[in-house]
Amino acid sequence: MPVQVVPYGTTSLSDLRALATPFLAPLGLIGIVIIFTIFMLVKREDLCPEAAEVMRQGIAEAEAEPDPDPELVFDHAYVDPPPNLKDGWLG
Repeated sequence: MPVQVVPYGTTSLSDLRALATPFLAPLGLIGIVIIFTIFMLVKREDLCPEAAEVMRQGIAEAEAEPDPDPELVFDHAYVDPPPNLKDGWLG
């Protein structure tokens, strides 16, 4: 018995899906952005002091770190540092 291969027929629904799919992904992303924006606007009074506190903590932690030691950088490097960095700017 011979087998006949019949191409899959397209329907108007599959055509509509193929046409709409490229537009739905960006619309979903826009929807998520709008939802988060509305949430942030509604909770603005709560988020503003909290965000400021987080920034203050980050600045305090960054200022509390010791200054970098250039000798440590050049001790682990494969090349010799330039003389003005090795001996100082006036050296």
